[in-house]
Amino acid sequence: MVDEWRARVVVLAPEYSHKKGNGASDAQNEAQNILENRGNAPRLYRNMLVFIAPDATNAEAWEKALREYLAWKSIQDEAEPLNLDAQQRKQVDISCKRTEETLLVRLQETYSWLIVPAQPDPTGPIEYQAHRITGQDSFYDRAARKLRQNEQIISLWSPDNLRIELDRYLWREEPHLGIKQLWEYLARYCYLPRLHNEDVLRGAIAEGVQREEDAPFAYATLFGLDGDYKGLVFQKAAPTIYFDDNALIVRPEVAQEQIERQKQPPQPPVSDPPPPEPKGGGGGGNTPPPPPPLTTRYHGTVALNPQRVNKDMAMIVDEIIQHLTGLTGTEVRITIEISAERPAGFDDATIRTINENSRQLKFTDHGFEKE
Repeated sequence: MVDEWRARVVVLAPEYSHKKGNGASDAQNEAQNILENRGNAPRLYRNMLVFIAPDATNAEAWEKALREYLAWKSIQDEAEPLNLDAQQRKQVDISCKRTEETLLVRLQETYSWLIVPAQPDPTGPIEYQAHRITGQDSFYDRAARKLRQNEQIISLWSPDNLRIELDRYLWREEPHLGIKQLWEYLARYCYLPRLHNEDVLRGAIAEGVQREEDAPFAYATLFGLDGDYKGLVFQKAAPTIYFDDNALIVRPEVAQEQIERQKQPPQPPVSDPPPPEPKGGGGGGNTPPPPPPLTTRYHGTVALNPQRVNKDMAMIVDEIIQHLTGLTGTEVRITIEISAERPAGFDDATIRTINENSRQLKFTDHGFEKE
């Protein structure tokens, strides 16, 4: 299944059914497999998927109706080889239509479970919550209604709720956060709200920045090299909320400080004092001082939490690496060092798997060590 950052529903095959009160069902296990894996690669946008599963009891009635329909359909398709007369063909057509209608009814009755991934604790496991969906309309409509009722998918988001999530998890002490990066977080992590699409985020930002009082954040199109936000919008309507690598959501106090600073009249430049006269009265003239040394190298080392390495690495890319690679003539080298210790020892299967993956990923140095 394609890994996309838009909300989608996955209808599980009939063999992956769910039954209430029977532990982890086949449907929940298959939902976990789809959520965690995209072929041989891990899935990134996990918070964009929900699942519809068949009920284990109703699935039997649906399969019976399917067999009956297929039986009549095969007779209808072979009416001529079977030498059926007009009356018999009419009877077969009626039976075929009747069983098809029954099959569709049984299908809607069977797909009556909505399975939603949720993560109440950001450091805990993902849960696969099962909700019964009933009604006379299609199971797609029933699932959509249940998701809206439980706020498990959001089509209209309050800017105050967005600010709560920013303060709780996302921008920590940073003065701003990239809007595209913010959407990446929302699409990836199941402990965050699940939005229908990026337009929901745009709407929350647009509503928040135009508040005249207690605006929860500001918006800027770019953070300039001079340290100022460009296209800064705060407490007024934004003409357009761009969704690119430069657009930012900005803390209100930071935006207000820049606005107040830019209101101040420009200060006249301070002229440097004249250089001192050379001592000794020699005739060699003034020798200019050597230029100050250039700052030409940056290096940094950081320890990542293995439980949230994707989130932390994404922030490092956004806040450090992109700034460096965006400067013309900058050579950037990135090295990842992994160290793991297990007092109980690593089993042979794990050693083979990690060694093979290390070779495939072209690690320059890797290996396990004995005591």
